[in-house]
Amino acid sequence: MDWRTENDTATMKTGNDQSKNLAFRPYHKLFALALVLVSIGLGYWLVRDYLTIEFLADKEDSFRSFQSEFPWLVVFVGIAIYAGVAGLSLSAPRC
Repeated sequence: MDWRTENDTATMKTGNDQSKNLAFRPYHKLFALALVLVSIGLGYWLVRDYLTIEFLADKEDSFRSFQSEFPWLVVFVGIAIYAGVAGLSLSAPRC
């Protein structure tokens, strides 16, 4: 008993046409790279004033008071940042 239709059988014989079409479009990778680079550049441009030593030194008292008010939140955020950086350093499995 064969449950496949004629269309399924034809697709199996010719292969996956969609994956073949995507393989011949190298501009998708270039577009994704450009999108990532623009996002990083825009993100840096928006927060560049908040990442200076002078700004962080001026806000040190407020950071320390926040830490004393919410110690578990500070620990949770630290662990989340550590896990995120460690996760990004892992290589992706190849299928």
